[in-house]
Amino acid sequence: MPSRSDITYFGAGPALLPTAVLEEAAAALLNYNATGLGIAEHSHRSEIATTIINEAKADLVSYLDIPDDYEICFMQGGGSAQFSAMAYNFVGNWVTRKYKEVQGSESDESTVLKLKSAVENLKIDYIITGGWSQKAAAEAERLFGSEHVNIVADSRKANDGKFGTIPSEDTWNLSHDAAMVYYCDNETVHGVEFPGFPKCLEPGPDRPIVVADMSSNILSRRIPISNFSAIFFGAQKNLGSTGITVVIIQKQFLPQPSAALMRKLALPIPPRIFEFETIIKNNSLYNTLSVLDVFIAGRVLKQLLLQHPDKVQGQQILSQKKAQLIYKTLEAYPTIYQIIPDKAARSRMNICFRIKGGSAVEELFLKDAATVGLTGLKGHRELKGIRASNYNSISLEGAEKLANFISTFASQNGTVVLAPISTWRLAVPAAEMSKPRYNAYDQEQCGDREKHKHYRIETADFVRIEYAPVRPPTSSDWDRYGLGLRIGTGCGPVRVQTTDQYDMRTSTDAAVPAQCRASSSQDFIQETGPLWSPPMRLRNEPEKQGISALRKKEVELVYDLTRFQGRGDITCLPTKVDLGLMRADLLAFEASIVIPHAQVQDTIVAETQSPDGC
Repeated sequence: MPSRSDITYFGAGPALLPTAVLEEAAAALLNYNATGLGIAEHSHRSEIATTIINEAKADLVSYLDIPDDYEICFMQGGGSAQFSAMAYNFVGNWVTRKYKEVQGSESDESTVLKLKSAVENLKIDYIITGGWSQKAAAEAERLFGSEHVNIVADSRKANDGKFGTIPSEDTWNLSHDAAMVYYCDNETVHGVEFPGFPKCLEPGPDRPIVVADMSSNILSRRIPISNFSAIFFGAQKNLGSTGITVVIIQKQFLPQPSAALMRKLALPIPPRIFEFETIIKNNSLYNTLSVLDVFIAGRVLKQLLLQHPDKVQGQQILSQKKAQLIYKTLEAYPTIYQIIPDKAARSRMNICFRIKGGSAVEELFLKDAATVGLTGLKGHRELKGIRASNYNSISLEGAEKLANFISTFASQNGTVVLAPISTWRLAVPAAEMSKPRYNAYDQEQCGDREKHKHYRIETADFVRIEYAPVRPPTSSDWDRYGLGLRIGTGCGPVRVQTTDQYDMRTSTDAAVPAQCRASSSQDFIQETGPLWSPPMRLRNEPEKQGISALRKKEVELVYDLTRFQGRGDITCLPTKVDLGLMRADLLAFEASIVIPHAQVQDTIVAETQSPDGC
């Protein structure tokens, strides 16, 4: 079992916490300040709780240089709750300002009519650069209606329908007198970060009211706080543990209209627990706050202040250095790693990339990374791929360790790209479907050579083959289908690594060396001989896993011909790989072949007849 010091965790959140903070929190959870009670047992209205809250706020003010005309509160519900809360509060404050302009009484019908007329032009502006800002805008539409939501810019429109860039400001369509302009400073899922405060939102005569979600990059760089009307962030990335959300808001935007007036204007009324003015009046204790989570956040802040005498400026320099190190390493292998091309939009906090060669190679990357203590690297469930979250708790040594692994993995796995002709449909003639067995390498049961195709790949490095049944198998298919490889090495051993989802074994009736017989996820090694033709067969007993398992998942095999065990000096590499149907009497397969870019030639993949006699 690995110790804590063995692991560098790059998870997107909840994120890694400093060990010293966790140790202090563990002791406090059992007996806080020698009171005989754990910190989670003390009343949230006790003097102890008040002191913890006030100290955390004071340290946050110090670290970020928050001006005196801002308030700080701790809330619950995560960043997702703030999608609603921000819209509620800033629309409410917009109504309050309009009510003052009218200078009437809310009981006066003419005043209400003037306000209703103003509400017709109410707009809430959203800049969409990723999944989180998209969700925030969708929530505003749900609460107030699409007629009141203005999409200032959507990065997908300028990027072929995909996130991964920040639209040029000259394309932004800002509303006049919007209740707020909302954007997400760092999109955790898509790895997109604003390089700085948008110029067109800077304070001026008609100052826009700017709200930002900084959940995943707060405390990592200097912020021009006075440019924002409000900032919010969940604690679980850079500040602490899951359970609290922090709101920093300028005091002038706190006042809210009466519930009666909002009803007359047919506008939604926020739950009291979402009303910033109420939460701040109660020092974040309107309801039962998780004081333990505030304590952890406070300890993280104290550690940051000790670590960086120049406060957030010191962390900004360190964060940038770590991110540049990782990105520079990825850029050194452009034929293997695929990163966001728009360098100006690349996140320092969430470094997202794909590995050319497909999901099997990415799974191999994650598996190998875990063996050296690099965890939490799996990409978001919607985008997949790899994501390294470079939060404040990741040390420079941790970033260096990841960069070294990225380089090592690339060196070991070759320069892998899709070949020019890389996907083949290996179809079985209908006439052969009824035959009990068919072996393309068995001269006695060859079948019709004109109907069966054989493919040869000339390569000297790495071959990856993916295949999956075109139709779902039935109960009669078990033990009767598979693909085979004919590997000509010239000399030296061959390592065949399987990464399939199922029980994969060599055929018991095949002439395969004993050391080559192994179960799934193990290695097949041929130590001697220039030729090895291992027929593979899938086994998946219905009573154990059920036929549905194979219907849902593709089978993926990775044949890595470069990892020669026990050989330091490789002078003789594989010369060819023949992919053919070994026992293809039942199914057709889709096969994708990946070969090194450096080895690609115009004739690298050629269709031929089946070998000798077939």
